[in-house]
Amino acid sequence: MASVISSTTTTSPSTSPIPSPTQQTPGARRPSVDLSPAPIQHFHKSKVHGPHLTGTHLLSGVSGAAHFSSSTSGQTNLQSPPLDAAAAATRRHRHSSSMSSSTHSPSTSNAGIVLEGKRKQILEDVLELFCSRPTIEIFQRSWSPDAVFEDPLSQCIGYPEYAPQWFGMPKLFPKSVTLNYKVLSSTTNPNRIVYHQEQEYTIKGIGTKKVMKSTVVIELDDQDRIIKLDDKWDGKDHPVRWGALLLRRLNAKTLPWLVSVPKLDKSE
Repeated sequence: MASVISSTTTTSPSTSPIPSPTQQTPGARRPSVDLSPAPIQHFHKSKVHGPHLTGTHLLSGVSGAAHFSSSTSGQTNLQSPPLDAAAAATRRHRHSSSMSSSTHSPSTSNAGIVLEGKRKQILEDVLELFCSRPTIEIFQRSWSPDAVFEDPLSQCIGYPEYAPQWFGMPKLFPKSVTLNYKVLSSTTNPNRIVYHQEQEYTIKGIGTKKVMKSTVVIELDDQDRIIKLDDKWDGKDHPVRWGALLLRRLNAKTLPWLVSVPKLDKSE
């Protein structure tokens, strides 16, 4: 074994010297090329693993094609957003207009009886009040100064008592939206409008939203002005248990001290 190792160590150096130019022949170059492991090994490995690489390249090509396709479609989409944005803006405008008209125009959003003339105006004014947008013009136009307003929390008699209820709403509910409403009846005997509404109130400060369903009964005089508005939560009658009416009247008397209202022009 030692002799073999020794012969190996002695013979291997003999192959390392570079032959002289006179000794270099075409046959002498071949062993040096054949003995170079790196090119031969790399060459043979690429041949052995050719199918794998081909499959990998094929998958890469498919993936690249898919990426190119998605990029092309992305470029197409990049050109279309102005149209989409314009369409979206139009849809938002129509939606906001629809929301506005649902508050102001019973004929466009009311699923029940369609009102006209003075009664249509009265309903629009009442919807404005429930949306926390009271104005002196509403009361001048549609309310009697001696009208009565009732809900489960209060019983107000006359403008000095019922006006603070409405002008105080924006302080408690800065945002109030009529989600939907439906006129149930409009009669002349009795002279009355009855409708159902679903109102969403946003409480000031905490932002909590409360949806309230109610049946609103509007009684009118001979001039179609409101002489009584009854807001029945969930369509139920107001509480009549002992002390309930006293508390409701106390609320009506107390709120005017906390909420100031514009003076009503009695000449109209």
